[in-house]
Amino acid sequence: MTDALTRSLELFRDLGWADAAQAGALELSVGTEAQRREARIGLQRGDWSDWIIEGNTLTRESVVGTADHGMLALFAIRVGADPQRAEAVLGGPGSVPDHLAAEVLATRGPEFAIAFTARACRSNRRPWEHATSVHAGRAVRLVHHHELPVPESVEYLKDWAVYAAVALGLEAELYPADRGPIETGLIRSRFADHLRTGVAVGAPATGPFGGVLAAGAEQGWIERDEAVSLALDALDAAQRPGDRKVWAGLLVGSLALTDAEIAARADALVGAISHAEAPVVTALAPAIIEHGDDHQAADVLSLSLAAKSGAARRAVLDAALRRVRPLTGDAAATAVIALSPIESGRDGSLAKSAKALRERWGVDTEHVPEAAIASTPWQAAPEVWTVPRFRPSVVSPAALAEAAGILASRPDGAEDVEVDRFLELANAVARADAAAARAALRGLRPNWSAGVSAAADSVAGTRIRMLDRLVQPGDDDWRSDVVFGPTPSREAAVVQRLGEVPVLLSTPSWDDLRIAPYDLVERLQAYRDADATSSEADLFLALLRLDLTLVERRHLDAFAALHVPVVLQSGALMPIAAGPAARAYALDPLLEPALVQDEDGDWRREPTALPASLAQFPRRIDTTRYGWGTPVDVPTWGDGAFSGDGLEAGSGYEWRQLARRKEPLTPRLAARMLWGLGSPHPRAATDMFEGVLEAWDRGLLRPGVADLALLGRGAPGGAQLARVALELSEAGLGSVVWPLLDDFVGQSLGAVRMTAGTAEIVEAIGTLLTAAADAVAAGLADPSTLDLPHTRTLAGRPGSSRAVAAAKAIAGRLPEPNPAPGSDVAAPRPSIDLDAIWPDGDSEGPVVDDGVRIASSSHTRGSKRFVPLEFALPEAPAVRYRALMSWSYALDREGQLDADTIEGDERRWLQWDDALDRIIPSEFRDRSTSTDGPMSNGPVPPLTVLMVAVVLASLCSDVESRYSVDAMVANRRFSAESVRLAAARLLPLPDISPARMMGSIERELRALPVLWPLLTESVRYAASQSKPPSWLNRVLDVGLLRAPVLRAAAAAGRIPAEHAVWPGLAELASRSGSSAVLTKARKLVIELGLG
Repeated sequence: MTDALTRSLELFRDLGWADAAQAGALELSVGTEAQRREARIGLQRGDWSDWIIEGNTLTRESVVGTADHGMLALFAIRVGADPQRAEAVLGGPGSVPDHLAAEVLATRGPEFAIAFTARACRSNRRPWEHATSVHAGRAVRLVHHHELPVPESVEYLKDWAVYAAVALGLEAELYPADRGPIETGLIRSRFADHLRTGVAVGAPATGPFGGVLAAGAEQGWIERDEAVSLALDALDAAQRPGDRKVWAGLLVGSLALTDAEIAARADALVGAISHAEAPVVTALAPAIIEHGDDHQAADVLSLSLAAKSGAARRAVLDAALRRVRPLTGDAAATAVIALSPIESGRDGSLAKSAKALRERWGVDTEHVPEAAIASTPWQAAPEVWTVPRFRPSVVSPAALAEAAGILASRPDGAEDVEVDRFLELANAVARADAAAARAALRGLRPNWSAGVSAAADSVAGTRIRMLDRLVQPGDDDWRSDVVFGPTPSREAAVVQRLGEVPVLLSTPSWDDLRIAPYDLVERLQAYRDADATSSEADLFLALLRLDLTLVERRHLDAFAALHVPVVLQSGALMPIAAGPAARAYALDPLLEPALVQDEDGDWRREPTALPASLAQFPRRIDTTRYGWGTPVDVPTWGDGAFSGDGLEAGSGYEWRQLARRKEPLTPRLAARMLWGLGSPHPRAATDMFEGVLEAWDRGLLRPGVADLALLGRGAPGGAQLARVALELSEAGLGSVVWPLLDDFVGQSLGAVRMTAGTAEIVEAIGTLLTAAADAVAAGLADPSTLDLPHTRTLAGRPGSSRAVAAAKAIAGRLPEPNPAPGSDVAAPRPSIDLDAIWPDGDSEGPVVDDGVRIASSSHTRGSKRFVPLEFALPEAPAVRYRALMSWSYALDREGQLDADTIEGDERRWLQWDDALDRIIPSEFRDRSTSTDGPMSNGPVPPLTVLMVAVVLASLCSDVESRYSVDAMVANRRFSAESVRLAAARLLPLPDISPARMMGSIERELRALPVLWPLLTESVRYAASQSKPPSWLNRVLDVGLLRAPVLRAAAAAGRIPAEHAVWPGLAELASRSGSSAVLTKARKLVIELGLG
């Protein structure tokens, strides 16, 4: 704490603020002008709390003692803090209520209010895109209080729109919910002004803004004509498809434009329709085509037929067929140009309508086929390259400053060989002239960029954040050591002792980051000759990067004689010297883990233990944690290394570093590189694509090696894979992507439902088929390249879906396949290791039937649907609650349900009390201390049937709960019997669909022992209905997928006998008819051995 801050706190106390209530902030004294100046100086800079990282816990620790931060912020504003500082220190509404903060801020005048509002409304100060920001309530009140011009700021208008939506009775993300609304009269007083400014600056309609305009017109807050005019202007100016969709929907929905009104505004709507987006076309184009003049109708028809959606094209053609006055002359000729590709396209129904229109208009045209993509010849796979030796930079302060600037401009996580080049250069410059090195690095600002983060901390004179933090005597018992991984700790250690060592031990010998044993020997000899001490983290990374295939006896003998001391970050010496440590590691290294398949078929690294040779080092690698062992740490590894998914801004550097490997990419690494192009981070996309091309050019990406199955849940979607395959084929990598496409079709055929994107994959095969056939003819590919067994199987399926039609077209172009040896031998049925999947007793556990009767309700927010459960506790039936599991921590870790009262919207925490044998609600999350923090002590209560029902029902809402549910099932937080009781109560509810609950069973085989009642109870309920529910198809699909295990479990008695007979299934199977659902029911009876 600075002296100035200490003096400010003294004045804070002396003037009576420390012990006063916040409500009195407007009346409290702020002292003399001199006192205000003193107070302002101390409060104008610096943080009032620090982040403290202890183990896996991140907490804030106050540096202003017991002073209330909210009250201190109000004091700072009153004594004259500038707008930027006021925004920084004023916490959210939980710290100071919005209305009070706004009143205090308003005392500083209009100019201050304008500056504060401009600073406060920012995207990074809101939890979700369309939720209120931290200072939203203060900013909106200030604009109204001082009658300021409406800020031309999208972020301000997003905040205003939330409050306007609440005032109009709409749902909006007021965060936190208890911050309270703004008075309706205040919002209404300048409602139209805000709408006009919002449209002018492009406020997003995907949030509440669009709905606010429509609701305002409905409730008379703005004239309908003006609302329509504003919506038309917004639609025409909108840059995002989502905004255009909303505005078009509002015009024909809430604002209820008639066909005549739409046709009268045709010229104003053409711009929006020209994007050919299905929602806009469907909403607006039919009225213009049916009722507009000839040229308007022809133009809109031509633009609309470019829409990709078949439904949109159908709506457009139907409108043209309804048109009373057929198009003639130039208008008809214009429209027919757009009709021709439809008439000759794949969709027979659309083609028939297009032909009927052309004949009605009496216009002939030449056949114009849909555009085809030209095939690119396959290239022969290049030879594997020779990795260049690592070349250090020219040692000079100017070169160091330039390198530091380049690394600082990179995104976080950009790890590659340039980081090593920079650190080696920084050490060399500092060893020659420490002051020059410091001057060269002076321009660095605090950052997390790889290579320069520690240097920036050092330049700023602060503690290097990547140095380990070890528990000290007297620290709290809950604290634990924080030990950083190999690369960040190496960076911190280098900067900590910058210039003290002759060279870095971890600098690579080659650009692929491997270190030759003879280089490590030479470096240690240089340390010995200079009487230098090595850094533990530098040595640790050097050992991981050692190319063990090059180690010989002479290297081991040399290591044994090099007794170079090793210093820890604390300054203490390790008990082992660097040379003997290197020798021990070369004989007992960290071994690359193999990939093993778990019970759900996903591929994971097998458990790995650290070798004894690393036991004396800090635990810089924890093999029990996620993400250890990256290619930067262990460059000699293949699939056993951890590889990212390409979603980070720094992934491009990672991809290009992978393309510097010595050995060809292994199956999982190759698949990861290819799949990463499916949805890369925008900043990384170009470099990632370049990395793949470099890997190909260097012979590292071999045809037929990549295996997408090894990615498990990270495997790409069909549409993305098809796009990547076409892009890479154009670059000559057809031989690499071709095998992946038919493999994808095979996986799709084996899934419960055909995988999304299969049609795009098959069409991509059709596009690339000519190039593949040419490669076979030229001897660049084996004849089996054209076997495509899975695509042929798909072609043999009945139906006329897009995927099947494309497969049939391909099959007609293929030669006869080459029969594989033994292909006529039927494959044996796989055996089931039931004890591995479903151990005896695995589905058992406590069953707490709370007797609560539940109902459901359905709510929409934007495009998302939410299905909370509603209920009352038997002991207090007058109080009804609503609960939706949008986060699982309270249920999973604390055994309590987070619910709100329907009347009053008061938050309550529900927990089972064994002693009272009932659920007890509390207004406090931690009822033992009567506080709102996490539960602090005591045993975790069991989950009741109500709570299990809330968990399962969350799968029917558009919240990201599926992985939380998977985790709770995997940890056996509830039993199969609890699931059965919960399912029986959920199934009759109209908003509940068991189809949406099937994903966990489909994804996780080990979920079956707990979730099997979702299958049996769904079938039981469906059989009680006169007509099978629409969701039953999906349930039966998953039942068929898991039938072998369910049959084995029933035979072993692990499903109770009364449920193992699947009540209701026989009745469904016996119903007359040939529908898909009844056919599946009959098949399931057979597969379960019940028939």
